[in-house]
Formats: sequence, structure tokens, C-alpha cells
Amino acid sequence: MFKNMKLSAKIGTGFAALLLIAIILGSIAVVNMRSVKETATVMSAAYVPAVSVANEVERDSMITMYNMRGYTYTDDEKFLKDMRANLEEVKKNLKQAVDHAEKQNLPVLKDNAQKALAGVAEYEKLANETVAKTEDMHKVAQTMNTAAGAYMDQCVAFINDQEKKQGEECDEACNSAATKKITAAELKERAHKIKIANDIVDLGNATRIGAWKAMATRDLPSLEKALDNFKGVNEKLDELNTICNSTANKEQIAKCRAAGEAYKVAVQDYIKDWTEKDKISAERGKAADLVLAAAKGTATANMEKVTKGADTAETDLGSANMTMTIGLVAATIIGILLAVFITRSITLPINKVIEGLTSGSEQVSSASGQVSSSSQQLAQGASEQASSLEETSSALEEMASMTRQNADNASKADGLMKEARRTVENGVGNMKRMTSA
Repeated sequence: MFKNMKLSAKIGTGFAALLLIAIILGSIAVVNMRSVKETATVMSAAYVPAVSVANEVERDSMITMYNMRGYTYTDDEKFLKDMRANLEEVKKNLKQAVDHAEKQNLPVLKDNAQKALAGVAEYEKLANETVAKTEDMHKVAQTMNTAAGAYMDQCVAFINDQEKKQGEECDEACNSAATKKITAAELKERAHKIKIANDIVDLGNATRIGAWKAMATRDLPSLEKALDNFKGVNEKLDELNTICNSTANKEQIAKCRAAGEAYKVAVQDYIKDWTEKDKISAERGKAADLVLAAAKGTATANMEKVTKGADTAETDLGSANMTMTIGLVAATIIGILLAVFITRSITLPINKVIEGLTSGSEQVSSASGQVSSSSQQLAQGASEQASSLEETSSALEEMASMTRQNADNASKADGLMKEARRTVENGVGNMKRMTSA
């Protein structure tokens, strides 16, 4: 059927086949590109912003935790101010996450954002409790300092009093005229009182140093251990109170004991606040971990969707690429086959025509040879006729010359005839005039 088609129809059919292949390949590519576009649009409009807001929440949450811990360790108000500012950013980002989740229908993001909001609220409450405990600890620390100062003041007053009396007793012992002789036992007792008082001071200093060291190094067990010194202080005060008979000294001992007890209570309160603050910090850490886990879960879930979308897009692009490659190879092969077939369809008739023309040209060449032979004979006859024509032309030229001479003679005769006529006419006139006369 294809062989019986006209040449134009064959060429048109070949181009139509190639055009159909191109349309099919283009349609497949358009479908795949549209799928890739839809995937990219979903990723750009839904998943990527979700990952971005989750990362913002996680970043701001970690900065918030950093500033809160900075405040916890240093009591610096700048850390507290920055923490609250970052916490507001976390709230803002989480509200944006909820709005984005509702707009893009992302249930995982919405659920995690709501969990994170609850965690942020709990974290903020615990942070405020931490601030309150920190302020209480400051007050307790001031109480500790006041009690420690009173404790040391009473100890120093007692020691000064004992050293004064010791000096007086030494003077009396060295004075031979003194009415009362100070015994060695009394001097030893005075020295013993001063030693006990110094021991009490040393225990107080050790307790204060241990307390401040524990606060500086944030070592709660060391602070609890420092409380053990108060047992030794009370034992020393009891011993000192036993050997002291002076009312003033007993009052000093009582005030020193009261100041020491106040210091001890303050330290116990500080330890209690410290313990509660650590518990609050632990709970605050759990709330922060909840926020971070929600943010991480959101980021991870949406990153998985982004990755899946990217894989899908890559698969679609790979499929489109493979389809286009196979299609182009197939189109090339089909085009080559059609080109060969159409070329053969064109060249075969042309070859037949050329063969016919070649056969006809050979016949024409043979006839041309015969015509050439006849032309040579005609040329020879024409040459002979040309020679005869030359002779005839020569005779005609002679005849023409004679004719020209005859014409000249006739012209002269005509002149003479005209002159003779004029003469006759003059004679006739004369004759008429003579007759008349």
C-alpha cells in the first residue's frame, strides 16, 4: 500500500510519524514535569517552611536555655532579659507554626507545635519559679552574711575581752606588790579560753569558706558538709560556757551561739532553696526537652517528606529522562528507516527513469550519427551548390553592370527625346504663327 502512494504522501507520512513521536514524548515529559512541579510546590509551600519554623523554634529554644542557664549560674540580669526575649521569639514561631499547619493541613506540625506551646508555658512558669528561688537565695545569702558577721563580732569581742584580762593577770603576776596573786592554773585557764575562742573562730571561718566555695563551684554536698562544723562550734561553746563564770562572757557566748544558729538556719534554708531550684531546673530541662523534641520531630518529619518529595521528583525526572532518551533513540531509528525507505522510494523510480533516458539517449545518439552522416552529404552538396551560386553570382554581377549601362544610355536617350520634343513644339508654334501671318 505504501509503495503505491505518491512521493508527497510518503514524505508527509514520514514527517507525520516523526511528529507523532515528538508529541508523545513531549506529552510524557509535560506530565512528568507537571508532577515534579506539583511536588516542588508542595515542598516549597508546606514542608520547607515547616522545617524552617521548626529549626527556628529549636534554635531560639536552645538560645533561651543557654541564657537561662547563664542566669542560673551567674545571676546576671542580662541573661534573664535575653532569655525572656528569646522565649517570646519561641512563642511567636510556634504560633506561626500552628497557623502554617492549619493553612497547609499539616497535622504533625500542628500537634508538635501545640505540644511545644504547652512545654514553653511550663518552661516559662518554671523559669519564673527559678527566678523567685534565686531571689530568695540572695536574701538567704545576705542573712548568712549578717549572721556570720554577728558570729565573728561576738567571737572577736570575747577574744579581745579575754586577751585584755590575760594582760591584766600577767601584769599582776609580775607585780610583787599586788595584793592578789595570780596562779599559773588561772593563767592557763585564760589561755585555754582564748584558744577555744580561736577554735570557734576557725570553725566559723571554715564554715564560711566552705559555704562560699560550695556556692562558687556549685557543689551542694560541700555546703552540706560545711554544716558539720556547727556541731564542733556548739561543743566548743558548751565547753567555753562551762569554764566561764563572767556574766558578760556568758552573754557573749550566748550571742555567738545565737548568731551561729542563725547562720546554720540560713545555710539550711539556702540548701533547701538550692535543692528546690535544682529540682525546678530539672523540670525546666524536661519542659525544654519537650519543646526541642517537638521541634526536632517536626523538622525530622517534614525533612522526611522533603526528602521523599525530592526522591519522587528525582524519580519522575529520571523517568522523563529515560523516556525521552529511549523515545529519541526510537525516533532516530524510525527516522533513519523512514528516510531510507522514502529515499529508496524516490531513487528507484528515478533510477528507472535514468535507465530509460540512457536507453533513449543511446538511440538518439545512433540516430544522431545517421543524421550527422546525412548532414555531411548535404554539406558536400551545399558546397557544390555554393560554387554554382558563386558562378551565377558573377554572371548576375556582369548582367547588373550591363543593366546599369543600359539604364544610363536610356537616361541619356530620354534627355535627348525631351530636348527633341521641345524643339518640335517650338517648330509647331512657329508654324502656327507663320500660318497666321
